[in-house]
Amino acid sequence: MIAVESASAPRDVAALLASTPGALSASPRSDAATTIAVRREDGALLATAATSSSTASPRSAHIGSLAWHGDDARYGRVALYLALRRARIDGATAVAATTASRFSVIDDPVGFAPLAAAASSSASSPSPSVVAHRLDLALHRSYLAAASSLASDFAPSLFSSEVVETLERWLRDLFQRGFFQAAVDGALGRGQFVYAISNMHQFVRWTTRLLGAAVACSDDRRLRDHFLAHLSGEIHHELILEADLAHLGEDVRFVRDAMAASPATRQFMAVQESLIGFHRDPVRFLASPLAAEGVASHLTPAFLAALERTVASWGIAEPKKAMSFFLSHVHTDGGDDGHWEMVVRLVESQLGNEERLAQFLGCLRASMASLTAAYDEYVDDLALFAQPARPASRAPAAPPPTVRLAGTTRNS
Repeated sequence: MIAVESASAPRDVAALLASTPGALSASPRSDAATTIAVRREDGALLATAATSSSTASPRSAHIGSLAWHGDDARYGRVALYLALRRARIDGATAVAATTASRFSVIDDPVGFAPLAAAASSSASSPSPSVVAHRLDLALHRSYLAAASSLASDFAPSLFSSEVVETLERWLRDLFQRGFFQAAVDGALGRGQFVYAISNMHQFVRWTTRLLGAAVACSDDRRLRDHFLAHLSGEIHHELILEADLAHLGEDVRFVRDAMAASPATRQFMAVQESLIGFHRDPVRFLASPLAAEGVASHLTPAFLAALERTVASWGIAEPKKAMSFFLSHVHTDGGDDGHWEMVVRLVESQLGNEERLAQFLGCLRASMASLTAAYDEYVDDLALFAQPARPASRAPAAPPPTVRLAGTTRNS
């Protein structure tokens, strides 16, 4: 039985598809299994699909019941695509289903094949036939089938909402580990902090030149104007890091002229440098600043206060003068008019289909993975300099992610 939440869905996030007569909307994640509900703009239910994490294999998802009202299977294709998208957001790279899921009724646009493990199972324990597929190709094929079934296009906000949720789920994990959790716990040592901001200097000092290259690559005026505005706001930001290092009494000249970036820091640099320097793709290049500025824009006053206490515990007078880079970027990157929100709005205007979304997400995940590894390195590489954690309760680095999709429906 399916219980559908309706009135509690905020109106500003309810219409995810084109706002034309007969437009559709879709529901997002619940805590366990998720039911995708495809509706008309007037709220009429057209189709549903259930998805959950698979117990059969890590990084795989299971698509459960797929149903639609009446004889019109078009919306079943839409529900299937949205269910597969949910699997991607949840981190899956493969998807399985049973033949009872009615894929044959909609001519199986994905091309699911019998799963070898299921085919070789004991005949004495009969079970529904299990079919499976690689998720990226399944998404591509299901999108083509869904798009061809609709009289109107998907709205751009549907694609940007997946980008935002992917980022916010990543941030929730990032802030509970490595550098950020060590700062909150008071376990971050002075040497680890210096190592972190010294490595940040390695990529921050290249920001304006990379943005200048993005200006040169942007035929689209809106893109060009964005990069010009962003460039003007990033001038000499590496000097803020140099001032922080100087307040700590560190060797600024070494950091500026002789230091080599840590491996993961270099990987993050390589992603953005290749996207604009080799591929000359200003849209996909946006993935790197979106990830980097997503970190700064989601830091909370509670985290900054915890970091200040940690810096002060090293005997540093005026600890805020050693963390001015963090403090300044909360204001420039956060808020409704910050760099991060500006990039989100720009991305929404540039992603109009699944192919563009998949390419952008690939670059985004590469940037996120390298930043995760970098913030972990900043602590792990210099674990020798860690200090005992404070016994005080942990303060969150950031608020829980804001889900940018419509209201959730759940299995009951």
